[in-house]
Amino acid sequence: MKSFLARAKPFVDAGALTHAETETLARIAPRFGETDTENILGLAFVAAAHRLGHVVLSLVDAPRLWAARTRAWLPQAPTGDMACELEFPGDSETLPWPRDTFAWHHATLRSPLVGEGKPFAAVGHSSGVPMLTTQRRCAQETSLASMVRARAAQTRPPPEHLDALVETFFPGDSAGDAATAVRVSMVNSLAIITGGPGTGKTYSITRLLATLALSETREEPLVVRLAAPTGKAAARMGEAILEGIEALKCAAIPAALLDRLASLKAETVHALLGATPDGTTRFNAANPIRASLVVVDEASMVDVALMRVLFAAVPASARLVLLGDPDQLASVEAGAVLGDLVRSSVLGHCRVHFTRSRRFESAPTLAACAGALQSPLGGALASPGLLVSAAAADARHRDAMGYLLGRCFVPADPLPQRIAWLGPGRGPGGFVSREQLDALAAPYRASFLPKLRAISESSGESELAELLGTLDDYRVLAVHRRGTLSVETIAEALERELLGPIFPRAPADHHPRLRHGLPVLVTASDKAAGLVNGEVGLAVALGNELTCIFPGLTKTTVRHVAPARLTTFESALAMTVHKAQGSQFRRVALVMPHGPSPIQTRELVYTALTRARESVVWVGSEAQMSDALLTRTERFSGLAHRLE
Repeated sequence: MKSFLARAKPFVDAGALTHAETETLARIAPRFGETDTENILGLAFVAAAHRLGHVVLSLVDAPRLWAARTRAWLPQAPTGDMACELEFPGDSETLPWPRDTFAWHHATLRSPLVGEGKPFAAVGHSSGVPMLTTQRRCAQETSLASMVRARAAQTRPPPEHLDALVETFFPGDSAGDAATAVRVSMVNSLAIITGGPGTGKTYSITRLLATLALSETREEPLVVRLAAPTGKAAARMGEAILEGIEALKCAAIPAALLDRLASLKAETVHALLGATPDGTTRFNAANPIRASLVVVDEASMVDVALMRVLFAAVPASARLVLLGDPDQLASVEAGAVLGDLVRSSVLGHCRVHFTRSRRFESAPTLAACAGALQSPLGGALASPGLLVSAAAADARHRDAMGYLLGRCFVPADPLPQRIAWLGPGRGPGGFVSREQLDALAAPYRASFLPKLRAISESSGESELAELLGTLDDYRVLAVHRRGTLSVETIAEALERELLGPIFPRAPADHHPRLRHGLPVLVTASDKAAGLVNGEVGLAVALGNELTCIFPGLTKTTVRHVAPARLTTFESALAMTVHKAQGSQFRRVALVMPHGPSPIQTRELVYTALTRARESVVWVGSEAQMSDALLTRTERFSGLAHRLE
């Protein structure tokens, strides 16, 4: 297989393929009688497709897909500083791809390595052209599609008093989206409830919980499990459920029942499944979760492999409700399951899509922009200056905003100043300028720092909880984790700007990376310490003792974690848009890198925009924003085809 390794070397040198992928193919190909280097090269790219988020692959698309990962703007970055986290830094367009990729794909489909009992599989696709995938990914999608179809086919007779309960919980709106979601969830074993942030998905779930609780019998007791992909999303889900239950107190519902519902705790999907360090789960088809209702929020973040395990572990007798926004960023791992479920025609009776957002009622500009980004028209109208304040000095910017909003959703004038533009970063070394850094730090200075200065050894839990709440008023979001204009560089600059002059770092015996006032983002769950991945806390000095506080069971309590237990974390003064999924803040700042980025897409802008309730500022050039809005995330999978 030396000829294949020589053929693959330019792709490995460029980072398009890894040594593990090519060495593995070189070893297994002879066992199946495959000697054609072009076929083996094609299958190496099929094996690598999951790193780009694809479950299946057409080799016709391979040069284009990998080229999108190499349109790097590295020459504009300072020497030695990676501008963004690309899949690989080489120039895909100069790599030695086969000239006829159509013939390459069809020849590889006939490889001895492809077929039943072989390492790779050819699968049908909605495009009509067979795609290639690994047998493992093929088995995952086949199994998931089978379980989805089976669960979707299970219907339940509605309770006799369902209409009366719906009228009680939705007076005057018994035909609205939320009421429809309750009905669909009551009569189906699978319900898929989608919509943008603030549209009422969680509101409908609290009414569903109450409806089920009032309908339960001794033979069918209500056992509820609530879950989300990350700890932060689970915490937010729990808060939203509590808020919804609090609003139910005005209805004629027994207090004991409401207290029972209020005691429900949301957890991560991995915790729900009993995930173990070796990759297995405690709960599966042979040992299902004990529940009569399982609700999973932020389902767009769940990949194919995890969703398959989830469907297998939820008993057939239970209802499964998936909540999510298909317009947000897809899962980090391969696939776009929620999007596939939404597109499937066979699941129409299981779906409810919410359209009216209440989160942006005080910010119609945000609402209109979010709606535009959900619409195909929004992409067609993307133009320089799209997300620019309606009060911007340049009339061209105002006209672009007014054109988009006027054509799509609301009158162009008047519009409140809810979206502001700071222009592209032009500071020393490619970082944000002095003026932009001041603007990014200003919201922290205005609300967070005064509360932080007031904290002392005598501060009670309610004061500490209020400080944590103030921290969640505002967040800086960036596209990349490392490199110029990334989370790491911005967080470091903000820490130096906000905390450096006032609060020294902790003594080494406490924790060399912590200081009073530093927000921390947990990056790995630690059950013993009571920490989950994605949680945000705060390091505070109470007298001579440094501690880390995290949200408690109620809004007026906190949990204390010793700094020594905080082993995997990063600064939360800035975070990636991906990690912000499942969170919401009053204000958001979005910082875009200097040039094109493979992950700087319309879905990313939409996700960042919808993290805010009131206002957004963004740093970046008009061309970058326009390019991002015209770039859609591509995820190739065979799930939608298998569901039909």
